[in-house]
Amino acid sequence: MANMTIATLDSIVASISSFMWGWPLIIGVIASGIIMTVALGGIQFTRFFDAWRYVFAPAAEAESKNSEAISPFQAFINVLSASIGNGAFVGMAVAMFLGGPGAAFWIFIFGILYMPIRFCEVCASSLFSDSKSALGGPMIYLKKVPGGSVLTVLYAISIIIYTFIGGSAIQCNSIAIGLKNITHISLPILGVLLFLFFAYIATGGSQRIMWAAEKIIPVKVGLFFIALICVLIYNWAGIIPALKLIIQSGLSLQSLSGGLIGITIQQSIRWGLVQTINATESGVGTAGILFGSAQGQSAARNGIMAMAATFVSNYLVCFVMMLAFVATGTWNNGLTGIDLVIAMLSTTFGCTLGSIIATFLSIAFGLGVAVAYIFIGKQCWISLTKNNNTTLFTVLFCLSAFLGAIFPVATAWNLIAVPIALLIIINLGGLLYLLPQIKKSLTTMKDA
Repeated sequence: MANMTIATLDSIVASISSFMWGWPLIIGVIASGIIMTVALGGIQFTRFFDAWRYVFAPAAEAESKNSEAISPFQAFINVLSASIGNGAFVGMAVAMFLGGPGAAFWIFIFGILYMPIRFCEVCASSLFSDSKSALGGPMIYLKKVPGGSVLTVLYAISIIIYTFIGGSAIQCNSIAIGLKNITHISLPILGVLLFLFFAYIATGGSQRIMWAAEKIIPVKVGLFFIALICVLIYNWAGIIPALKLIIQSGLSLQSLSGGLIGITIQQSIRWGLVQTINATESGVGTAGILFGSAQGQSAARNGIMAMAATFVSNYLVCFVMMLAFVATGTWNNGLTGIDLVIAMLSTTFGCTLGSIIATFLSIAFGLGVAVAYIFIGKQCWISLTKNNNTTLFTVLFCLSAFLGAIFPVATAWNLIAVPIALLIIINLGGLLYLLPQIKKSLTTMKDA
């Protein structure tokens, strides 16, 4: 009876998520990217090198009296940390399984449209942020939109739900399973350790969260790139044929649907597995929440800087992974998820080491996302409750981490597609309404 109930729930949730992630939403997201590209004069191209200049040579930081405020660079690091998680890591394997090499082509094409969306949400967050409370993001700038009082509440509630499910429980499920495979420690004990670890991070305020993110992100990104570069060098002869196959497959009508799913679905699961995540998280508003708390440089500069994070997560993580699947010839071996990732890494490192690398990356990716979402969820909690006391939020986040570690989360993967779709609809509508003010901040930018 219990199994029938769970199966029925899975079916209902999957149907709802599939409906919300239908063609109307997909077309709406793409149209928003095109409109913003035209309105901002192709900012992803004209300001591409400026984005990297701002990352490596950030503006001098103004001293802030608010201990919860963070620097633009800390915001950038956490945007990367939040967007490069197990959804992007394993999700690309599922996108390849469902869409074939053509999915990689459309990930590349439509990724271009997500950079101006990222600029808009970060710029708007910085324009309308509350410097006294160090709060920013859609919860603040949506107040400038008709019906904003309702939209801000819906947005904050949706982010908090996603934080507990996608930012805590699901990530900790991957972390715990990975740690169990390496250490053979039981899941309940690992759940308790994760509870205590995140409690320590969350109770240390913004600066402890930033400290943890700054320690985790170089490890996970560094190991990822080293591993993938080694795979591509070892399989160098397959790179050109792989690119040809990706282009040919992407231009065929058969692969169009799979490719669009691969680039637009944000952290959703279909058929009980990760469908894929839009690795940039552009349009969801989480980057805006992080940069809305950052002080030290102009709104337009923050937005331009944030586009570099979109480029890294979309092209240097997702597209490179898809290229590696095709170049190694593992893309059509019938595997999906973490098994396909292991198979790809094993072509270079062997089965044992390939499995260890994949497991370690899964752990590191999950930790980075969870730490970033402590900050993101906390900011939304404060905005919703109008109270700086986040004790209950911390308890619920850590409890979600414990439960995620010890229980299966297949239904949760389907469930998070619903709040993510709602977040995108609300956020993109608000950004299009505010686009004239966002454009004005760019044209009047003084620190170019």
